[in-house]
Amino acid sequence: MLRRFICLCVSVFLLAGLSAGCRAGDENGPTAGNPVELTICMYGIQLDSYVAEDDLIRLAIEQATNTRITFETYPIESYNREIAASVSSDGGADLIQNWGGKEETGTWAGSGWLVDLYGLVKADPGRYPIVASMMDDPIYRLYNEMYTGDTEKAYGFYTLFGSTMYNNYIGDLVYNTKILREAGFDEPPTTIDEFMDYGRAAAAKGYIAWYPRNWNLQNFQNMNYSVLAPLDTAIEYPDGAAWTGMRQNADGSWFCATTSGASKKGIKILRQMVDEGILPKEIGDMPDFGETIGLWANDMIGCISYYCTNPYQYQWALGEYRATHPGAGFEDVTLGPLLKTSGGDIGKQNYLPFYIAANWVVPQTSADKAQAVLDLIEFIGSPEGQDLIFKGIEGVHYTVGGGGNPVFDMDEWNKITRLFGYEDGRCTYPGFEFLYSGALRQGYWGGDSLWVSKSANLMDYTAQISGYTDDFQKARDITDRIQAEVGNELPPYYVFISLSQESMDIRARLKEISLEYLPAFITGTRDIDAGWPEYVKAYEEAGVQALVDDFNAQIEIAKQKYEALTKFSFVLTP
Repeated sequence: MLRRFICLCVSVFLLAGLSAGCRAGDENGPTAGNPVELTICMYGIQLDSYVAEDDLIRLAIEQATNTRITFETYPIESYNREIAASVSSDGGADLIQNWGGKEETGTWAGSGWLVDLYGLVKADPGRYPIVASMMDDPIYRLYNEMYTGDTEKAYGFYTLFGSTMYNNYIGDLVYNTKILREAGFDEPPTTIDEFMDYGRAAAAKGYIAWYPRNWNLQNFQNMNYSVLAPLDTAIEYPDGAAWTGMRQNADGSWFCATTSGASKKGIKILRQMVDEGILPKEIGDMPDFGETIGLWANDMIGCISYYCTNPYQYQWALGEYRATHPGAGFEDVTLGPLLKTSGGDIGKQNYLPFYIAANWVVPQTSADKAQAVLDLIEFIGSPEGQDLIFKGIEGVHYTVGGGGNPVFDMDEWNKITRLFGYEDGRCTYPGFEFLYSGALRQGYWGGDSLWVSKSANLMDYTAQISGYTDDFQKARDITDRIQAEVGNELPPYYVFISLSQESMDIRARLKEISLEYLPAFITGTRDIDAGWPEYVKAYEEAGVQALVDDFNAQIEIAKQKYEALTKFSFVLTP
């Protein structure tokens, strides 16, 4: 750890030297001599306001690793296209963040465009002990096979998301308490029928009763899990997770539920909500994010579903409300339960125990810098590096408080995060915050414990950062209770299911069909009863049963591979 008190007036280069710079001459560390110039391409950051000499943390990392780092990024809408071009051509970045894309990484590796990082690490494990311990892990090697078909070649440095870090459910209902009371409810609704009663009453008073985030009716997740899941069905088109849009039979096999009778019933409920003003009639045309959360914060929307399934995200919603209602607290923004049927049924929601959140690749055009990149990755995973990313520099960005936890200086952290375009009060360094932790939390990456266990047992400073400790804990109690009620953790071998290319093509066609019919059914531009047979037939003709059959077969294949390679059991602890 950086244990010295550093005055703000100290020059940036001296300050950088306080960051474990002695590693630059270590026998198994970065070599001495001229610093290696590295360009790092990351998703989601903005560099319009970036001033290199103001980034004290980057300077400290450079000093520790004998590098000179340049950050770059692309607009979100073109990021995937741009990085694909970068890995295949000269002059691109030396380390590129790719959001877990199995297909992309597999294609790039198969085309000979990526460096096999595992080969370099195995050749010199003493230089990269942290990275070596991760890449030797059976789970890491299973990911190698899933990405490229070879357990002994790692064409990416993987960021694992241990799912116990966050709750894993969707369909949250966050109420404006003022509107909830005006609708005649002292407590939030618990059933679909009660929610309909609340919605009618709120709509009668001129409010938008409910706005589930939906990307202009191109994504049905929040509506699906709020209304359809209690009916034990799903209307999501098959996309993302292999089981999306599917439910399980009593024997454990899976079937596509999107065209089931239960889904038709659920869609009719959504259509009724639109007809009765519970959902806004213009839902498919409303702005997705900023303006709608603004309507909610200004007492125009009674309930939102914006993935407030963990205390951090709830605090974001509370902060948005406080911006227009200074002094508002937990009692003003009510976090409600997930809905049940009148018979008490609540939809179980499947989730993985862990998964890849991102992988970082080194193009072959940067092969001569690959060892320097690995030196950088190794340092970021060390206790010194993790402290820099998730605490900052002691005496500048934080001091040590009770229990050894950091007490953050928000003003100093804001100077750093604003360089990258962030104004959300975070106290983590946007450069490299996703390099090890998909959950944006500090971990201890050395030692002999399993990679999965390390990724599930991270240090959470959120309460200290937020300043709203009581509200944070209240939200955590509620979200943890909901997770325990609805969460269904799938076996770990589900992580390694690989559908055939034919199945992927079928999924793409099914998505097109869903987007043709479901928005029209929900908004009333297409009659549900008259159009339903046509919708079901389109799914069948697109090959939905072949997709289901492949998925069920791949489950068994993944199970056999997992058991053959791991040959151990482990327990994830939050």
